[in-house]
Amino acid sequence: FNGEDQNVCKDCRAAVDTGMSSITGPSGIIDKLEEAMGLRSDCKNYYQVPRLGFRIQGRIFNLLPRDFIENGGMAYCSVSLMKLDVPPPKGPLLVLGIPFLTRYYTVFDEENGQLGFAEAKHAGTAPGLLEVPAGAPSQEGNPLPNTRPDGKVSRTKLKSE
Repeated sequence: FNGEDQNVCKDCRAAVDTGMSSITGPSGIIDKLEEAMGLRSDCKNYYQVPRLGFRIQGRIFNLLPRDFIENGGMAYCSVSLMKLDVPPPKGPLLVLGIPFLTRYYTVFDEENGQLGFAEAKHAGTAPGLLEVPAGAPSQEGNPLPNTRPDGKVSRTKLKSE
């Protein structure tokens, strides 16, 4: 939350899925995130909810509350987090669905076994949610590509299973 590590998902794997309408994860992790978020059912504390970030290869991919909370005025609040327990060896697994994929332009490069992420441009929004924190692990073998004028890009090599 807001760049602060919550230590809720050690050694988790992640997948991106264009067919998943939520962000899913193990029951215990989703419970911890929802509790720590503290969102009220009437959405009265919507503006106090922190950014939700995912650390992937040393970079933090942040989501704003508007990316993962459906705010129906004061009538209801719905968080786009869903429990999905995938057992080892494939899990624990987070599936980054539409809330993530709307915020980050994703390129699926199956031929080269890579995924590419860049902050998506949306009218009326300012970029700046993708972070490479100070002290992040070495990026050897996964160097940052050249910074482009239209935003930062992240590249992750995938391993075949």
